[in-house]
Amino acid sequence: MHILFFTLVILSVMSYYLNKKDIIAPSFLFSLSFLFASFFALLNDKKWAINLSNETYIVIAGGVAEFILVGFITKLIFSKSYKKQIISSYSLKVDKSLTVKMMIIEIVQLIFIYFIIKTIKQITGQANIISAIFVFNSSTNGFIDLDVTLPTYIKLMQTFITAFGVFGEYLFARSIVFEKKFNMVLFFETLIGLLAPLLNGSRGGTIFGLVTFFVFLYMIKRDESNNLVNNTKYIMYGIVFVGLVLVLLEWSATIVGRNVDSIKFMDYISTYVGAEIKNLDIFINQKFFPINEEIWGQQTFYTVINFLIKHANLAVDPYNLDLPFRISNGYGLGNVATTFYPWIYDFGYQGVFWLTLIMSVTSEFIYQMTKRCHRFLAPLSRLFYGGTIVPCIIFAFFSNKFYESMDIIFITLSIIIWIGSNYMFSKENNK
Repeated sequence: MHILFFTLVILSVMSYYLNKKDIIAPSFLFSLSFLFASFFALLNDKKWAINLSNETYIVIAGGVAEFILVGFITKLIFSKSYKKQIISSYSLKVDKSLTVKMMIIEIVQLIFIYFIIKTIKQITGQANIISAIFVFNSSTNGFIDLDVTLPTYIKLMQTFITAFGVFGEYLFARSIVFEKKFNMVLFFETLIGLLAPLLNGSRGGTIFGLVTFFVFLYMIKRDESNNLVNNTKYIMYGIVFVGLVLVLLEWSATIVGRNVDSIKFMDYISTYVGAEIKNLDIFINQKFFPINEEIWGQQTFYTVINFLIKHANLAVDPYNLDLPFRISNGYGLGNVATTFYPWIYDFGYQGVFWLTLIMSVTSEFIYQMTKRCHRFLAPLSRLFYGGTIVPCIIFAFFSNKFYESMDIIFITLSIIIWIGSNYMFSKENNK
């Protein structure tokens, strides 16, 4: 475990300088993600009896190294093809018109939240929303045998809240950096976007939103200062943010109805951060992969396959992800095993190579677009990168967030909402 940790330290430092000290570059965030997890795994090395296999070391270290190399090559190719940078001339004019429009949308979002709460309580049969959220989350993750599928119109409401929340976060970040103002209406919109995901029983959406806001602040500050950003300050902000999330993680479990009173704080945190590496090692050591089921890529492309089952009449029975709970040396380690687990499950080691390559190329391409295509008040490339890509990369140590995020309805509707929102607010701000 020590060797993996120090390898990831070297790879993270190398990525930092290859990206010219850009702390939100995809390859740096990817390497940092596994460095973060390996640190907690190292703290529990003896407790969990990790004894990491050579195969697991090669998968993680090799995957991170490949992501960095492919990202660097992609950046070089992109820089030769798109030399001109287009900087947005829009300024955020927070006037009465913007405030009224934003408040109307926030009222609509609150109405949607009311219907979401009502529906979750109905389908779970719970009168208390906290209990309903817990039952809903337990069913979604396959912990209990209960069908609590949300109606399509409720999912569309959730998508609208999330997508517009990302847009609102970007405007709020702009108002802080460029206008030096703390606008309460934009702040409230940001809060709605951050807290609404808790209704699904998962704190991941809220953490994603916080990460998104941090990325937006960094991007906009970089615009304002012509690429001269005080990385030390933002790194300190990041450390403080991570520390607060870890401290509040156990406490926040009660909000979504989970009882964690019997679990020690460090064990609870380590189950979420670090145990994934040991779980991956357990799976790889079993050597039963790829697991050839009747569905191609069923673990990796679960979201896409579910969409095809429901909306394209794919002749496949609905199924759940194969995420068995792992125990090592008497300690429960949860049921997730990094982003590499489903790739190896479906395609073996070659899956790590090809899916890492695709993820790195896609992430780097979109990131490079964020530096060039600023034709909107809130550029679509920035909203997509900060709102979707970055959280998926940062949580690669946890699970297959990147390919799980390929929700066709969510992505399509989000883009429509972002275009419409940009038109609505940019038109007013460009007068």
